[in-house]
Amino acid sequence: MLATRWDRPDIVKETIALIESNGSKPHRNALAEFRMRLAAGRIPATETNTGVAEFIKGEYAPHRF
Repeated sequence: MLATRWDRPDIVKETIALIESNGSKPHRNALAEFRMRLAAGRIPATETNTGVAEFIKGEYAPHRF
């Protein structure tokens, strides 16, 4: 959802591929819910302000440790 919200289709695609190939049952359930919401138009509008969200090396923010 975060990658969708902050206009990162590359990360959405990568995450879906990872879940499809290696995801646990809860991951697959979450993906099914995401797809259902997407099909129903229940996904928040995309923001393009790149100063809010950062996606760094598979994480959603820089980490200090």
